[in-house]
Amino acid sequence: MPTAATQIVTFDGEYDDAALDDVLRAENAGKTFASGYQIVAIMGPQSSGKSTLLNHAFGTTFREMDDALGRSQTTQGVWLARSETCETATLVMDLEGTDGRERGEEDTAFEKQTALFAMATADVLLVNMWCNDIGREQASGKPLLRTIFEVNLKVFSPEKKTMLLFVIRDRSKTPFERLVEGLRQDLESIWRGITKPDRYINSSINDLFELKFTSLPHYEHEHDLFVSEAKALRDRFDAPSSDVNSLRATAPAVPISGLGVSMREVWATVKANKDLDLPAHKIMVATVRCEEIADSALAKIVDSDDLSALLAAAKKGKIPQLVAKIQAMTDAAVKPYDEEAGYFVKDVREAKRVDLKVRIAKTLGEVVSAHLEHVRDEIVDSLANEVNATLGDASAAYALGKKRIEGRVGFAEFVKSTFAKVDLQWEEKLEEALPTDDLAWADFVVEETKVFQKLIDQVVDSLRKERMNLTIHACERAMERGVGGQTIGLLEEAPRDMWHRLRQMRTTATEKWDKETTDAVSEFEPIAQELQKFHENMRDRITEVVDAKARDAATAASMHMKQAFARVFSKDSKGLPRVWRPLDDVAGINKKAQREALRVLALLAVTRLDDGADKKSDDVAIKAIETALYGLIPSETSFAEAQEGEEATPSTTESVAASLPTEWEGESDANVVLSPAECRTLWLQFESDTLYAVSQAMAAKEAARRALTGGAPIWMIVLLMVLGMNEIKWLLTHPVTLFLLVAVGLYARAIYNQLDVASAMQLGLVPGLGILATKIIPIGLSILKKLADEGAASWAPESRERPVDAVTAGTVTGHAGAHQAAGAYADITADGVRRRRTAAD
Repeated sequence: MPTAATQIVTFDGEYDDAALDDVLRAENAGKTFASGYQIVAIMGPQSSGKSTLLNHAFGTTFREMDDALGRSQTTQGVWLARSETCETATLVMDLEGTDGRERGEEDTAFEKQTALFAMATADVLLVNMWCNDIGREQASGKPLLRTIFEVNLKVFSPEKKTMLLFVIRDRSKTPFERLVEGLRQDLESIWRGITKPDRYINSSINDLFELKFTSLPHYEHEHDLFVSEAKALRDRFDAPSSDVNSLRATAPAVPISGLGVSMREVWATVKANKDLDLPAHKIMVATVRCEEIADSALAKIVDSDDLSALLAAAKKGKIPQLVAKIQAMTDAAVKPYDEEAGYFVKDVREAKRVDLKVRIAKTLGEVVSAHLEHVRDEIVDSLANEVNATLGDASAAYALGKKRIEGRVGFAEFVKSTFAKVDLQWEEKLEEALPTDDLAWADFVVEETKVFQKLIDQVVDSLRKERMNLTIHACERAMERGVGGQTIGLLEEAPRDMWHRLRQMRTTATEKWDKETTDAVSEFEPIAQELQKFHENMRDRITEVVDAKARDAATAASMHMKQAFARVFSKDSKGLPRVWRPLDDVAGINKKAQREALRVLALLAVTRLDDGADKKSDDVAIKAIETALYGLIPSETSFAEAQEGEEATPSTTESVAASLPTEWEGESDANVVLSPAECRTLWLQFESDTLYAVSQAMAAKEAARRALTGGAPIWMIVLLMVLGMNEIKWLLTHPVTLFLLVAVGLYARAIYNQLDVASAMQLGLVPGLGILATKIIPIGLSILKKLADEGAASWAPESRERPVDAVTAGTVTGHAGAHQAAGAYADITADGVRRRRTAAD
């Protein structure tokens, strides 16, 4: 457990003899320190983190400042503690901070006394200083160092080198070597300027002091790094003296038993030295009085109506010639101060004058901030307008990029060239708003410039994101048109490997549009993570487009089925419109067309865009759905037999007619677009929509058959006329015989029309002749009976006005009989298929 720190010099400057003895009497302390020891002390500004550094480096328990209570003095006087972490016996001395408000501006004597005490007694003196204070006169502690260097040489005449370790806190972007170079120059300047005893008149600072330098990060912002570097600093106190980075002290000047007496005498000598006395009384008076004058001058500005009016105007808009008004109000306060404070000490007067101008700047800062806010908005708007005017409208960025306009600069290139111009505009506006050459406004200028630069960065980043997103959206729209068109083409064509080709098309499109996107956004200099995100989004969008088109096609499945049906039913093998002939198998072609429509329905029922899918698995899954759907077609052959060309059996007919499943086996619900029930509904609608086309085909076939049997070919007529010219002459000379032959011909024609010879012969030669033989006598008698009835009716009184031609009646009757016979042996069923009945039926 770490030992408690002990105060050896009180706040009032009293040395406590017993305190050091308490530290040395601690457990094993005497034995530990007897073999050698070193004393490490630290000095620096108040609240600069001296105690914190010692605690982290040496494991001590010095009291640290509580931030919650505000920044105030924590260490008072001089405190001493043992290091619990150093291997070498080490006494650590923590000094009261300099430049503290508790002692007042003029009470610097105690600071000089404690600093000189530490320099005279310590082996290693740590000078704690902030990085930002290097180069400053007061804040860097140069006056204090000047005094203790001078008094140390005069009073103690040191023979042994004291190690001065300058610890630069809260290091910044300034290179460490530059900071060290500046500190060395300041120390050498101090050394040259002090009054030295004769024995040291030609000595350099390196003859009496060993100067070393180190730096530490910010305690709060980089806490972990601070702790690790503090521990590394402690290790240097244990490193052997041969190590170039060692901070370990050589043999102590006095044994441990005489340390108490040595420290007491050193403190007494320091207290008695008159060179460290308090400042003169006139400085104290000047300090108080100049502060009062400055407060009065500042109050005139704060309470004036001009300030309120200026602030109200600044909130509404920019104020013209603001710098002149600021300067006038500043002069109105500074001039009375100069007149009244002119009789006091110059250094105090000037210091308070600078402080007054800083306070005036803070008072007027609200006005300037409001004015500069409008200036920032104006510059930002100008920047945005210039970007759009130079690079074109953001929504057309992709199109402009595709055109590769010569001389066109990209967004990133343009913005980089614009930054210098924007910064110049800002500097000009600052000079118009406030006196930038006045050091009192320096901090204000820095802060406002930081706000401006941050705003510009935000605006540029916003413009970049906006234009880049619009460019990507334009790429996506172009992709949707291209990929959507290809997808629709494949869906309308509906090949068996449609899904495999869609996945291949998606892969090809992804590669193409990845490159398109990369080229389109290159002008924005995207980072690798952004490009990766763009590529992932593009692939997802392509998949979404393909999937959406596939689902749209499934929604319009009825239309695609009818298109597939028409390709087979209404067109021949050459793709020309089909002309129905008497011997065409309408039922077979209808069956084939229905299978094609069913295949398209099976393709659209389930989407297959998963990355793990392949062509073989597609074929198996689609075949299973197609087999199940085939039960919707009334048929005498099963799907397998129809595919292989085998003849049907009664058992296969029953199996094909099995009902559809309730869901598609092995298919993910997310991929199913059309359930079996929805497929059944679509099929029924499809049958209804195609029934008319099948009926028309049947009618066209019948008409072709009738046209084929309606008369002899021309060549036959010509041949008969040539070969039968003698018979023709004979008939013309024997009119009775000619009349009988014509009557017999018409009678035979009427019988032939009612027999429907073509339909009967399609059943085969022997069955056809058998059917015709059984029908010829009844039909002949039927025709004679009808002729007799019509002849008798023609002599009736009511029909004499409309005589009926027996030949015409026979012809009409013959046509009617033909339709009746055709109806007896041919039927168009609900699915549009002609079914023949056997003679037994």
